Amino acid sequence: MRHFIKCYVRHCVICAVKKTRTGPLQGFVHPVEIPKEPFHTLHLDCLGPLPVSTDGYKHILVIVDSFTKYCILMPMKSVTTAETREKLETVLSLFGTPKRVIMDAATSFKNTTFPKYLENWNIEHHYVTPDIHRGNGQVERYMRTIRNLLRIETRVKAEWPSGLWKIQLVLNTTVQKSTNLTPLQLLLGIQSSTPLIQALLKNVSKDLSSIRNRDLDRQRVAEKLSSTRDLNDVNKRRRDNVQYSPGDFVLMHRDSQMHISKSDYEFLGPYEVVNCLDNGRYEIKKVGTNIVTKAAKEQLRRWPIQWALNVDMNEVLDFLESESDSVEREDRSSGEKCVESVAVVRKAV
Repeated sequence: MRHFIKCYVRHCVICAVKKTRTGPLQGFVHPVEIPKEPFHTLHLDCLGPLPVSTDGYKHILVIVDSFTKYCILMPMKSVTTAETREKLETVLSLFGTPKRVIMDAATSFKNTTFPKYLENWNIEHHYVTPDIHRGNGQVERYMRTIRNLLRIETRVKAEWPSGLWKIQLVLNTTVQKSTNLTPLQLLLGIQSSTPLIQALLKNVSKDLSSIRNRDLDRQRVAEKLSSTRDLNDVNKRRRDNVQYSPGDFVLMHRDSQMHISKSDYEFLGPYEVVNCLDNGRYEIKKVGTNIVTKAAKEQLRRWPIQWALNVDMNEVLDFLESESDSVEREDRSSGEKCVESVAVVRKAV
């Protein structure tokens, strides 16, 4: 009976699509390989839409170097692939081609022409799983800071692009907690600051800038980043005991589409698992469509398919037969009726 009730509860579709996630998340965290040189790995993302400027700009292309944390902000009028490629070419002309680019699955990045463009330059590209923001955390970390600085620096909403250079300077001359150096210092080996700080230091007779070895700084930063990547504490609070195979049906949790109201669904679906990828990622297809998307194991929940009725119902009938034996000893006539009823049901099953 316990097994039957457990299967019955799992079969509830309403509970499966509306109940929130509880307990440890499924799937361990697998970090991206740490580069040991500047502009080896770039993280891309678009911020916006923002208020339309006088020049027609509505978005910001944010590019962050994974090693130095150097940030580049470029205003964009649209998020088309053509304009994104044009802005990226400006960066490539300054710093050369990176080995790898990490980005989300936005239309401007996912368009077939953009990956082909990167492949022509022999640049490896990687798309993070939708709604798993930590996969592109290097650039996501900057987003809130950039929004706050835009509110502070912008007096007129339509003139926000004119302050981007100052925001970029502030970000690149601020000491990073993960490296203990500024991105500009780690990239070029020079100490710099904002115009305000420079003005305050004009009256200081002693030169406060120290002579540093850029290569030694980069070596120390690479060692520091490697030592701080211990994910044992993170994975200790997670589990990896649920496995999905091609052909399984699942529901998918999507944060970006949830919480419009308290009665909305927490999970969407059903989806069919079509391929198992590395690091707890799956390619899933919405049932009835040909649209394939990528999802992490922590986003998935098994679709409550009706269990094998002939197997579980037999267990229930065995239970009823055992009960009928005890009833038969107490009341012979009622027990015979119970056994006959069980026989009829078993024959139907």
